[in-house]
Amino acid sequence: MIDIIEHESYVECIPHGKLTHRDYVDNIMPRLEELAKQHQPLNLLFLAVDFDGWQWQAVWDDLKTGMRHRHAIGKIALVTDQSLLRPVSKLFGLFIDGEIKAFNADQHGQAVQWLTHS
Repeated sequence: MIDIIEHESYVECIPHGKLTHRDYVDNIMPRLEELAKQHQPLNLLFLAVDFDGWQWQAVWDDLKTGMRHRHAIGKIALVTDQSLLRPVSKLFGLFIDGEIKAFNADQHGQAVQWLTHS
């Protein structure tokens, strides 16, 4: 499951548990399609503190979604307490035009500031 919260200058994605293919098909992909049309550039905050990873099909869905919107993404801030997600974010960064920066779980405010200031 994932909560997607639209703020004035960024979109916050908060996954809970393990993301599934259904999460992408039913929620994430259609919502990001809509948001990418409304926000140029699309700045995302991925708050991964209650996150257990992806099912295999969802990994592919995530990569496809990123590739589809690679030109629309301005910045992605990853806020997490999981050290394994940091190298994953660097790998994902190879497939988008925007910037990705990782923040510790207690740096939510700094992540928002980085997203909202050029």
